Amino acid sequence: APRRSSSTAGLRARPDANCAIHVHTAVGVAISGLKSGLRMLSQSALRLYGRIAYHEFEGITETAAESERIGRELADKPVLILRNHGLLTVAASARGAYRLMLYLYDAARAQLMMEATGQPLVEISRAVCEHTAAQQAHTDANRDLGDWAAALRMLDKIDPGFRN
Repeated sequence: APRRSSSTAGLRARPDANCAIHVHTAVGVAISGLKSGLRMLSQSALRLYGRIAYHEFEGITETAAESERIGRELADKPVLILRNHGLLTVAASARGAYRLMLYLYDAARAQLMMEATGQPLVEISRAVCEHTAAQQAHTDANRDLGDWAAALRMLDKIDPGFRN
């Protein structure tokens, strides 16, 4: 049987998604290994409020059965935190998947930095989380943050052949 991947499972589960980004950065693995997962502690995190699914670690993703489970978990969410493994985002476009990953990475990094202080953290109430997530969804849909153009410029410097 062909080997499966988390990214492939995400794309199969979401016919509206044309792009999946899957990373194993130290920040992503660190947040994926926390029992609490991503906490709503920052504005970046609130952009993902109600949009994150979790998948328990089963080893290297290589079976159809695990791919199906990943698909079910991603059915109505664009973000998947793969426990003890990494991060996955899916979207209709590369720009959308990139933007979700940028928010996810920034939120995870901020949380890890906050938790590293050992100080009590300011929790954001559910009502404020819901309100802010709605505000940000409207704002993001109606403006170009310039992040995608900047990412493409960086990729062009590294290897312009990526466009082929």
